[in-house]
Amino acid sequence: MDIYWSQYWQQGFLTSFGSSIKTNYQGVIKDCWFHFFDKLTPQDKVIDIGTGNGALIALAQAHPSLHCKFVGIDYASLHISDNSLIEKENIEFFSNLPAENLTFNAGEFTTAIAQFSLEYTDIEQSIEEVSRVLVAGGQFQFVCHHTDSLILQPTNKLLHLALKIQEKEGLLDTLKKLVQVLGQELKQKSVAAEKLRNKFNNLVHGFLETDDHAFQNTGFPDLIRSVFSQKTFEHRQAMIDQFEEELDGQISRLTQLSAAALNQADKENLLVLCQRSRLIIEKNEVIYQADKQILAYVFSGYKL
Repeated sequence: MDIYWSQYWQQGFLTSFGSSIKTNYQGVIKDCWFHFFDKLTPQDKVIDIGTGNGALIALAQAHPSLHCKFVGIDYASLHISDNSLIEKENIEFFSNLPAENLTFNAGEFTTAIAQFSLEYTDIEQSIEEVSRVLVAGGQFQFVCHHTDSLILQPTNKLLHLALKIQEKEGLLDTLKKLVQVLGQELKQKSVAAEKLRNKFNNLVHGFLETDDHAFQNTGFPDLIRSVFSQKTFEHRQAMIDQFEEELDGQISRLTQLSAAALNQADKENLLVLCQRSRLIIEKNEVIYQADKQILAYVFSGYKL
């Protein structure tokens, strides 16, 4: 985890999937959490590991009869844009707090939850910490990425195109060179400019044919429109520099997301670590969408 996640949450996204999920989690995942929330009482105190911008806590607030205390922690710097979460007395958030080193007393929480977050941590350490802060008999539920998940497919497509954009002599390099030539020459239709423009247009066409939707989500088409709406080289270059920094962040986040997904060996390791830390697994399942495509792993149980 690094500064790119802090920059990401500062943009106000609610989940780790950016603009691909416009609102909060819905469908099977929401039902999975509501079934778990049904068991909580007003006396419970819940820690949300890797809360992000509070998506899971916001989902809990939508439950019709849930009135317990929530504490959301995240290693990144957060930007909770939902004022209703910030203003509630029963909700508290802590930024820059790693799951591997929680600053809470032993047995302080009755419940621990994590949604697409635990797998980003050093699981051996974070599982030990979750167990430490849970009271004996305390309950937990973790929803984790599955390597074959429907959710990961668009992520991997987006990562592939983002990396291709960044390739040497690729789309971004060609745009930089074109802007440089246009900034240096008075004649906008010089031979050099036309050659670069043709190369650039062909590359763009190739990306659109490969995966139009994923290409749009890289933000590059927006960059093209913004760059060529500017009149000066300096403004164009500033936009490219900003995009390049954002692209680095996007690639870093997507790489971490893809790498965090659990395969069979990762899942077995998590189960062993839970057992060592006295976290008894009662539910160890794959959850599916209605069309039988894999969504995620779900693990739940209690502390011995």
